[in-house]
Amino acid sequence: LVKVPLDNGEFPIILSSCLNLQGLVVSHCKVPPKLDISGQCLRLRSLYIEFCPGLEEIDICAGNLYLFSCYTDQIIRCSLQFVPKLEELSLSFNGNGTVPCVFREVAKSCPRLKELLVQTKTDEVCTDAI
Repeated sequence: LVKVPLDNGEFPIILSSCLNLQGLVVSHCKVPPKLDISGQCLRLRSLYIEFCPGLEEIDICAGNLYLFSCYTDQIIRCSLQFVPKLEELSLSFNGNGTVPCVFREVAKSCPRLKELLVQTKTDEVCTDAI
């Protein structure tokens, strides 16, 4: 999805309607401040989110997700609640401010993680657990 408006509830509808969806790219889309990536029957294996204005927070509860990449012009909060199969995680924040610390949460929620990239232009990292 490129430059698609998803700020009126369309994102959860896509996730719940496309039961066989295994990969999703959301690029330069207008989205609500918070995205919930979850669903009882969610088969999503890879998720890329790139430069979506207005995005402030992503909560992920996806038991089949292997790869998650997020590239933004602002710093956002990512919560990894249940992602036991996640093997690759890339977070790139180009905005100013404090980057939320994800390391404790990653260690707890992602036991199969093989690759971790956290990239930012700021030198401020929150030391508290999310």
